[in-house]
Amino acid sequence: MLFTPGPDEAVEPVILGLASTLLYVLSLLDLGGSISLWQYSILILSIGITIGGLFFIKDKFVRQNSEK
Repeated sequence: MLFTPGPDEAVEPVILGLASTLLYVLSLLDLGGSISLWQYSILILSIGITIGGLFFIKDKFVRQNSEK
């Protein structure tokens, strides 16, 4: 899937990997751990923003390729 002519097919596996990382980080969330709650929230927020950006890029390339 990563070796395709267009970048729109390569974005989907990255989104899937980030989503699974987000679920893994959420499963490790405990309030008594070595990482404080604000560090977890920054990590979760940054992964969420990255996933949103990748969906935007994917939508832009799919729409751009369908117009050609």
